[in-house]
Amino acid sequence: MLLETMHEDCNSVSKKPYIEQKDSNGRPDDVIAADFWAGFKERDKSVFIDLFYGQLKSQVKCSICKNISVTFDPFNVLSVPIPKQ
Repeated sequence: MLLETMHEDCNSVSKKPYIEQKDSNGRPDDVIAADFWAGFKERDKSVFIDLFYGQLKSQVKCSICKNISVTFDPFNVLSVPIPKQ
């Protein structure tokens, strides 16, 4: 919460454009990730984005047509499970 608040105060983008992301269409992951990151950076620019944010890959496969959709979503917090002893 603190990082998000500090980022919003330092965000140099005041008017956030609408960004439509392209379908993966079998493109390599590094190309898709670069497109998603560029779209994210058009709406959010701050030192906090550069230092504390990353991308998480999500993949969904249609059980009927077998189409695979790949997206990369920005994150600043990851939950890590702690194993029980």
